[in-house]
Amino acid sequence: MLGTIIAFFSLAVAFGALWFAGEANKRAEFQHKKFYDSHIRGIADTVKVLVNTVKGISGELQRMDKEIGLLTDDDEKVELFKKISVLEDTVAKLQASVGGAGNSEADKRPARRRLL
Repeated sequence: MLGTIIAFFSLAVAFGALWFAGEANKRAEFQHKKFYDSHIRGIADTVKVLVNTVKGISGELQRMDKEIGLLTDDDEKVELFKKISVLEDTVAKLQASVGGAGNSEADKRPARRRLL
């Protein structure tokens, strides 16, 4: 009989300890949620905005990089066309100085598009 009373008493103490731990956990979670809402949520929202901004900037940089690559290719083409035009003018001057060779319509250089 004494063993049953001690067992019942120890069971009541154990349940009391569990209840006390549960209440302490609720208070801790409430304090944690309050801290999170006041401090961390603002930082998390700011980080989300920054991540979206960085993604947008990254996409724009990739697009601009492609355009710059295309412009670089076009600039190289423009430079080559300039060099070709200078060489064609030089050849035309040499032909004119040699004796009028190249004055016929068949010998004239084809008209090029103006690139600049």
